[in-house]
Amino acid sequence: MENLKKIVKNFKSIRVLVVGDFVVDKYVYATTSRVSREAPILVLEEDFVEYKLGGGGNTVRNFKDLGAQIDTLSVVGEDEEGERIKSLLVDSGISDSMILKTKKFKTPLKTRVLAGETNTRKQQVFRIDRGKRIENLPKKFFEILDSIYRNYDVIVFSDYGYGISSYKTLNKLKKDKSNLPPIFVDSRFELSKFRSITSATPNITEAYESANLKIKNNNLQKVGRKLLRITQAEAILITLGSEGMYLMEKNSNEYKIPIFGDKNIVDVTGAGDTVISVFASSWIISKSFFKSAILSNVAGALTVMKAGASTITPEELINGINKYKDKISELFKRYS
Repeated sequence: MENLKKIVKNFKSIRVLVVGDFVVDKYVYATTSRVSREAPILVLEEDFVEYKLGGGGNTVRNFKDLGAQIDTLSVVGEDEEGERIKSLLVDSGISDSMILKTKKFKTPLKTRVLAGETNTRKQQVFRIDRGKRIENLPKKFFEILDSIYRNYDVIVFSDYGYGISSYKTLNKLKKDKSNLPPIFVDSRFELSKFRSITSATPNITEAYESANLKIKNNNLQKVGRKLLRITQAEAILITLGSEGMYLMEKNSNEYKIPIFGDKNIVDVTGAGDTVISVFASSWIISKSFFKSAILSNVAGALTVMKAGASTITPEELINGINKYKDKISELFKRYS
């Protein structure tokens, strides 16, 4: 246990660059008022509105709250949401100096409406998404990336499908270079197009789709091997929701890590961002995918018990290690 805690305490020494697709998460909290007389729909009384960093922005928040030295590179539109992303970053203590603005892109926005009675937990009742893929990134984006990539211990691609943190961006970064930092990828739709990376953290649906296999076959070993072959990664960590995680390394070592904590999950929003931030940070310190997966599993168990896209602090992670020490000990015995 002390070895895992030592890893967590060293997060503050890591220099991280997140290349991310940023989203504004708009939360509209409302109280159920009545059913409309004109149509069978609920009428809601708005209580308040809250804005948070979503998409790659939530990954950045996770690294920041873990204590890492974090920078981020992205593109937003010349619009209200683009300004909001920059201000939310600054409010979180993160520099917005490499958030570029362009007229050719509209900043993605997700509006989540949560409703309930006055004394009950608000539940998300519907979501409205706005956002299309950017076709051409500004030239300055690649100029900045080429000039700074050597400064970091790890580069994380947080790809939500908006064309900024894509495999094309990675390919341009890799061109004529042989000294890149470790590359960790969280890609919603195009993991199979990323090549020569350190690791990736797809959920089970993303893993099967990327491997072009049917999920009903439930053959994680086959999926893991195919993803390793496609991406040329050193390891693949597949998150399985209430079933925990599955890790496969390029030497075919595999580990099934059961869920820690309660299966009655509160909210999985942004859980993948927490997983990749802890997984990448832990690996940079330990160079052990197994230990990093265990710490990610602890972090995942903690974050899904919080409402909305949330983060984990080193103190919470250490408390989680203490809480789940028996299960962690069993895993070390099983795979030693």
